[in-house]
Amino acid sequence: MMIRRLAAVLMVSVLLAGAGCVSKQVEPEHKPQLGVSQNADGIITISLNTEVGYIYTILYQDPQDQRWKVLSDCKALRGTGKTLEIQKRVDPRKPVPALTVDYVKLK
Repeated sequence: MMIRRLAAVLMVSVLLAGAGCVSKQVEPEHKPQLGVSQNADGIITISLNTEVGYIYTILYQDPQDQRWKVLSDCKALRGTGKTLEIQKRVDPRKPVPALTVDYVKLK
């Protein structure tokens, strides 16, 4: 009787320990990096590392109403696997607006 109990405890222990060993591989989520630099003439350079199979849109935060809006000519940019660089002129006396990138994976 005691041997059966010991066997049952060992079996449950092995099953519980084994349950933690079986795992599903999770692919890392794509998180594009957006780099921004500005020169003294008010030219900002936006760089975006892209991946094939994604569409990107660069947004800026409007300083007046704090809403996110699409940066002109920066909607539906197709990922190529290379770094995309975009230059825009801004007022050099004002701070660069907050920028972010939205992206969608193509099916």
